[in-house]
Amino acid sequence: MRQALLYETPEQFAHMMMKHLEDGLGMQVKQKDGEGEPLLLEVIAVSGGTNGAHAGPAPGDGMVVSLHSTYQTYCHAGDLNLAINYLNGIISTVMYTSNHEEVMRIDSAYLFPDIRETEYVTEAGKDMEFVTEEPVPGLSVIFLEIKSVNNKIVNNSMLALNPRLTEERMKRLAYSNLRGQGWTKPSMQIPSPALPSCTIQAYVNERFPLSCQFLNQSWLKEHMSESFLIAFTNRKQTMVLRSAEAIETAEAAVRMAKHSKFDEIVRRTYRVMPQPVSEAIYWVHNGRYVRLDKEQPARM
Repeated sequence: MRQALLYETPEQFAHMMMKHLEDGLGMQVKQKDGEGEPLLLEVIAVSGGTNGAHAGPAPGDGMVVSLHSTYQTYCHAGDLNLAINYLNGIISTVMYTSNHEEVMRIDSAYLFPDIRETEYVTEAGKDMEFVTEEPVPGLSVIFLEIKSVNNKIVNNSMLALNPRLTEERMKRLAYSNLRGQGWTKPSMQIPSPALPSCTIQAYVNERFPLSCQFLNQSWLKEHMSESFLIAFTNRKQTMVLRSAEAIETAEAAVRMAKHSKFDEIVRRTYRVMPQPVSEAIYWVHNGRYVRLDKEQPARM
């Protein structure tokens, strides 16, 4: 049985994180003004300092930190250590961002697209103007620079300071970098425990985000069957169900997900693994995505 949560509400969780951030950074941490959203925090420098070879942030400088993903992970797993690990990552990121010029610089060789739940992008990206696309219902594509341990989400402010990178060119380069890595094969595949005609596959990000390879129509035709089920459960893993049987309709896809136990595996993975993205399952048929719980086709 999962342990009882020590911090049961977003407000309690945010208050705990604010205190630890203030202790760890020596900076002012408060909830973002006027948002009514306890999981959006402002981290503000109160004095100058040093950070390695770089000058520390000037008084009044700050950044917005979203706790949405880590709170979601904490609620699902009930593991406070995951939250503390994320907290340490925030501290490292804040120290890194004290070098504003380095943060805003984009190295196009390290750009990649990645998938997040649209609701998360909307909430976490308030006032940040992330550059996004929404090719799949309920999911958004964001664009990352993965040059260091502190991945950067590309936003309009960064593009404005990198005039040689228009939004269109930045996206084109990100997808080109993904194609340059080639198709990533599944790290694991096992027969369905309940339906032998089905195989469950796990595609794991080792060096770069790979989820968007499943948006590439040419790759789908070359590497995937005409119909399959897919779930983008967390940032490191994409789950796929392939079947020897034809999946001709959304209704058949729903039955397949249930009878094969794929829906249970997806739900468990989403709720237990760190950095969850979505527990939605999609039926992909001839390159078109249909979200099974809403049966809403995506235009791609």
